[in-house]
Amino acid sequence: MYCVNIKVLLLLELCIAYSFGDEVIIQLPDGLVKGRTETTATNTIFYSFTGIPYAQPPLGHLRFQAPLPVEPWDGIWDATYERNICYQVTLDTDSESEDCLIINVYTPVDPSSNASLPVMFFIYGGGYNSGSSERILYGPDYFMFYDVILVTFNYRLGPFGFLSTGDDLIPGNAGLKDQNMALQWVQKNIEYFGGDPEKVTIFGESAGASSVGYQILSPKSEGLFRAAIAESGSALCPWAYQRNQVGYTFKTAGYINSTFTSGNATSSDLLQFLTNVTAREIDEASATLVATETPEYLQIQQGFFYAPVIEHDHDGAFITEKMYESLKNGEFNAVPLITGINSEESLWWFDEKDSKNIAETFDNNISLLVPLDMNIEDIEIKEKAGTEVKEIYSPHANFTENILVMFKYFSDQSFMRPIIKLAELLSNFTDVFFYEFSFTGPLGCVSDESVDGFSDAVRHGEELYYLFARYCYRTGVYFNDTSKFPETDVLVHKRFIKMFTDFAKTLNPTPEKSELLENIIWPKVSDGDFPYLDIGSTSVVTNHPRNITYGKWEMIYEKYGEGRFDTY
Repeated sequence: MYCVNIKVLLLLELCIAYSFGDEVIIQLPDGLVKGRTETTATNTIFYSFTGIPYAQPPLGHLRFQAPLPVEPWDGIWDATYERNICYQVTLDTDSESEDCLIINVYTPVDPSSNASLPVMFFIYGGGYNSGSSERILYGPDYFMFYDVILVTFNYRLGPFGFLSTGDDLIPGNAGLKDQNMALQWVQKNIEYFGGDPEKVTIFGESAGASSVGYQILSPKSEGLFRAAIAESGSALCPWAYQRNQVGYTFKTAGYINSTFTSGNATSSDLLQFLTNVTAREIDEASATLVATETPEYLQIQQGFFYAPVIEHDHDGAFITEKMYESLKNGEFNAVPLITGINSEESLWWFDEKDSKNIAETFDNNISLLVPLDMNIEDIEIKEKAGTEVKEIYSPHANFTENILVMFKYFSDQSFMRPIIKLAELLSNFTDVFFYEFSFTGPLGCVSDESVDGFSDAVRHGEELYYLFARYCYRTGVYFNDTSKFPETDVLVHKRFIKMFTDFAKTLNPTPEKSELLENIIWPKVSDGDFPYLDIGSTSVVTNHPRNITYGKWEMIYEKYGEGRFDTY
């Protein structure tokens, strides 16, 4: 047995035991790599290769810039242990580093075989501020039963991944470009692990799901994958786009040197300054900036401080057009898509004190309920729109008198509406399958942490425990053996992961009826028809997860929205 010590989440340290067998060495185009055989809790053998570099370390003059392909190495690269994670904005650990662009490959077949398995390429979430590909968060164990290869990787976060000066010097979206580089690495290398480069499915959750959306949108990613899955996120989500990127870039520098402002410095000055300070100084400055969040500017509602941007048009640009307009006009990589929501996404950040402050702020300034993407300048019109938004959720009382409905507002505003709109727009050009995950149980980690009034609601991120082996912060236990959970939990897990892996294999989550899936055929979203799969203790096909609420939002956009939309 091998014991790995990992710091993550609340800086908890724990020891996770894996069973390791023989080492495996394979030849890649850039050099030799040593991995190892492993065994899951239920004695399934698989092969793991962790911490392989897919790009040059983004150090020195490469800080904030698009990644460069990894250079060949001499000797054997040891891919038998996990390496650094990228800098996290609000969580400091000893394993943080700028030298973090690594990729992990987990395969159920001997790499020396002639197998050509579908590949599932996972992009983690974390608000573009935190997250990593560590196994404590995204263990491959369950996927190894389903004849697919799982790929996870790190990409740059916070200021290192998403600073922008709005010009060629720091154009922005370095984190998205890391994702693209990792996909290029898969195309070049995955066959050496028994994978098929022509059968790559990208999938992600939260900011990882909005990243999936940006990969779909970018011409730079054309041909790098053939299907996509987006869990609880969309490139249309208000938090997944930053309109004031230059302002926050200068603010970040200002927290390191208070004399540094946009009024007395150029982009060139800023780049030179930020390239020469330490990574830790930038990291601490970003944490200071994030701590300035107020109820008047909530990142989940108006955009994470460090997030994707629309770049000006240049050779290396990743996104140059408004996301909504590109999707509406069919200007994207039209691959089949599964997307969906959890039944009450916003409960993940419930805090009684903060909620009361936010509710009071909304009651005092109802125009704050109006999405920025509606582009309303006139304050009177904005207040009228805000009044109509409030009437959807609490027509007869203030939010301070009815705080629970405010969470429905956040679930809809920040997740439901933009994700459903994504499905609608893409369904005009490709196959789209929509789900709502409505099952909560012990395997989901937070079933004993319910909020009064939402006892059966599924919060943001809960479904991940039904796909990955993961550490549960509530219990202090690493969940990697479903036999320890109730039968219904296990059934939901098996159904969920089977539909995702079948989609990766066939481009259809239910290619045929099966007893496990209760003989359901998951229908596609189409023009004027929005069937979806409700994934609960049983799976049920029904029509439109939020028909009335979504319809009211659409009417508000049509009535008050001005100009071309970026998000929705």
